[in-house]
Amino acid sequence: HEYTFAFTCSAFAYTTLSLGMGGGRDRAFAQEVFKCPSREDYLLYYERSRVMAADPEADETMRHIAGEFVKNVRAAKIAALDRALEEDIPASDKAAWVEAAREAPELAASDAHKVMFLRNNDFYEIKSAAQMARYWTMRQEMFGRELAHQKITLVDLSHHRNEIDSGVMRLMRGEDESGRCVIVASMARIHAEGLTLTGLLAACWYVWHAALERPNCQENGVVLILDYKGVSGDMMKQISPYRTAAKKMIFQTLPVSVRAIHVQFGSDCGRWWRLLAPTAAFAAILFKMRCVVYNGTDEEFVVELGKHGMLAEFIPIELGGCETFDNW
Repeated sequence: HEYTFAFTCSAFAYTTLSLGMGGGRDRAFAQEVFKCPSREDYLLYYERSRVMAADPEADETMRHIAGEFVKNVRAAKIAALDRALEEDIPASDKAAWVEAAREAPELAASDAHKVMFLRNNDFYEIKSAAQMARYWTMRQEMFGRELAHQKITLVDLSHHRNEIDSGVMRLMRGEDESGRCVIVASMARIHAEGLTLTGLLAACWYVWHAALERPNCQENGVVLILDYKGVSGDMMKQISPYRTAAKKMIFQTLPVSVRAIHVQFGSDCGRWWRLLAPTAAFAAILFKMRCVVYNGTDEEFVVELGKHGMLAEFIPIELGGCETFDNW
């Protein structure tokens, strides 16, 4: 990866010298001409190459070069992840993955599966390997060995259809202007009769995997909208187990990047909710994402979301948008 990037820079310097714009060989290849690239530079170069390789309007030669670069980076990082799984992850932590890789290699050991975790962790192979091990441990704990080793469908979760149909967690039909999926969590719906914590977490797992099946989600991430309207202080305590478990699933286990969180408490919320604003600002810095708390009307909320590239037609009607619950 580093060699390829350096080679590209050197090739540019050589071209500049050949065209007579470098001011001499010593100047063209002097140490101060090109700074040492950072990890962010590598990631940016990889992302630009990935986009160019898929662009049908790009020059054919440049598209080929970009595609080869992306292929080589992925191959090197997948090999590094395999080494990390073998050498750096304790046997007890990766036991579920080892079993899944043996029983269902097309799911647990495919290159596409590994790349999801690598992309989600900025291609840090040890972090990616650790997250992949956590993923398969949670998957096996939630669904059991037999079901965990299959692609989980709605038919498999028929005994949790009440929780799925409740709309506590919903994937919106469209995407925002940046190509990010939009997922809405309606916390007040958790108190509907007959819903169980196990079923709600299974529904959460299903919805986020439905998002991951969209290529744009893997590449651009997700915007999460949290609807806390109508949730009292007492209700907050009651939903705490679900919130804690869902947070662990989304932010520590699933190979998906949450790019922004928008929290709506509504215009009739108590003053103490506003204390969450500093917490949201801290979370934005800690997790490197936008996190905003709102306590206005639904109309104001939709206007604010529009400023961040989200269309009203893909926002639930109960939040001031146009998306009806029937569509879910």
